[in-house]
Amino acid sequence: MANDFDTIKKNANSFIIEIHKFIRENFQVSIGDQKKYLDSVTKDSVKTGQAKLGSFIISVSDVLLDSMIIIVYTFLFLIYKEHFKLFLAKLIKKENHPALMDILSQIKVSINNYIVSLIIEMIVVAVLTSLGLWIIGIKYFILLGLITGILNLIPYIGITIAGIITVLASLTGSGEISVILGILIVNIIVQFIDNNLLVPLIINSKVEINAFVSIMGIIVGGAAAGISGMFLAIPLLAILKIIFDRIESLEPWGYLMGNHVPRKFAWRVRRTKTQE
Repeated sequence: MANDFDTIKKNANSFIIEIHKFIRENFQVSIGDQKKYLDSVTKDSVKTGQAKLGSFIISVSDVLLDSMIIIVYTFLFLIYKEHFKLFLAKLIKKENHPALMDILSQIKVSINNYIVSLIIEMIVVAVLTSLGLWIIGIKYFILLGLITGILNLIPYIGITIAGIITVLASLTGSGEISVILGILIVNIIVQFIDNNLLVPLIINSKVEINAFVSIMGIIVGGAAAGISGMFLAIPLLAILKIIFDRIESLEPWGYLMGNHVPRKFAWRVRRTKTQE
C-alpha cells in the first residue's frame, strides 16, 4: 500500500470527482457551487477537524495501549496462577476446598472454550470478508480478510479500523463509487452475521451467558476500563456465573445470567416442532 500511494491518491481524486458529478446530475448543483460550499464549510471546521483528529489519534493510541495491557494481564495471570490458587485456599475453610477445586476446574474449561470460540469467530469472519472482497474484485482480499478477522476481536472500534484499511487498499485498484459501496455492504453483511449468528451460537453458547447479560457486561466493562474492559467482560461474566451456580445463596443470579430456556417455553417449542 505504501508503494501504491500515488495510485491511491489518484484514485481518491477520481472518487471525489465522481461524487461531484453524481451530485450535479441528480441534485442540479454545479461543481463550482459544490467547491464553494465545501470551502466555506472547511474554513469554519478547521479547528473542529484538528480537535477531532487529535481525539482520533488519542483513541487509536488508547486502543493499542489497552491491547498491550490485555497481553500483560494474561501473562501475569499465567505466572501467578498457583499463587492465586493458594491464596484462595487460605481464604476459604478446608471443608469447602472440594467446592473451590470444582469452581477452579470449571473456570479453566470455560475460559478455554471462550478462547477457542474467539478463534473460530475470527476465522469465520476472516473467511467471509475475504470471500466478499474477492467477489467484488478487491486487491489483497486474503490479507484484508485476515486483518478484519483479527481486528474484529476489538469491540466496535476494530471493525471501523479494518474498514478504513480496506477502503484505502481498494484505492490501489480503482476509485469507483461502486467498489467503495461494495466494501461497505460486505462489512455490514459480515457484521450482521457475526453479531446475530456467530456470537450467540459460538461464543455465548460456549460460556453459557445470555445475550442481554453479555451486552450489559460489555457496556459496563467499556465504561470502567475502556477497550480492555470490553474485551475481558465476557470471560469475567463466565467466571462469575460459575461461582454463582455453585453457591446456594447466589444460585438465582447464576440462573439469571445463563441462557436457560424456561420449561413452559421449551415445552411449547417442542410441541410446535412435533406438530410440524
